[in-house]
Amino acid sequence: ALFLLVVVLDALVLALVWVTRQSGLQLEHRLPLNPQILHHADLGLKMWWFSLAVLVVAVLVALARNASGPAVPVLGVLSLAVAVTPVLLGAMHVGNTTPYDLLAWTLVTVCAATALLRDRPRWWLGAGVAAGIGIQDEYLILTLLAALVIGIVVTSAHRTALTTRWPWLGGIIALVIWGPNLLWQFTNGWPQLTMASALHRQNTSAADYIGGLPAQLVYAGLLGIPLAIAGLVLLWRNASLRFLAVTATLIL
Repeated sequence: ALFLLVVVLDALVLALVWVTRQSGLQLEHRLPLNPQILHHADLGLKMWWFSLAVLVVAVLVALARNASGPAVPVLGVLSLAVAVTPVLLGAMHVGNTTPYDLLAWTLVTVCAATALLRDRPRWWLGAGVAAGIGIQDEYLILTLLAALVIGIVVTSAHRTALTTRWPWLGGIIALVIWGPNLLWQFTNGWPQLTMASALHRQNTSAADYIGGLPAQLVYAGLLGIPLAIAGLVLLWRNASLRFLAVTATLIL
């Protein structure tokens, strides 16, 4: 069933690339899940983005339950805090790469945490599927994958998990899903890297770096800021959760 899912995802990616090229749209710098045509959104697409936001909230609550099992009222506050974060509300309204990116990052983190904290190694396969789909939206998810691996390696609680086959099978699944897009990028001169380089040149001033961390707090919102800070402290203090603390710190 998992193999069939990978094949279907590859077929969908190739079909979307073919449709956008046949339509004459100049989308070479975009990844398959985000053609420009989606930016002409009607109510149906707005509802789609809203459903993605709901999924992000639900999956984050699942992550919190896996990590520390807080009481129901705490989960309710967490749900509300995440639902009203400026980054989620803005992504739901604009409908750019961010809704897919947020969901993919959340799913990868939840699957990896479940595999490690609940001793359910097959969840690594789910992480691979989520990562493979996420790469079709933004290559930035590679940053999360690298940070997760570093977090597991430098902390001792779950290091042995990397000696099993499951994380590597998840990585292979992600690579297989990424394959068609990677091949297309290679045969067309890596337009995504060209676009990334242009964006890097436009956003590397001193003000961009100075304002980076405060901007993260703004994106979290008034309810999210204290929860994010308290959560990061909790992750660092708990040995079994410290790999997530390292991951979050590296990304910040």
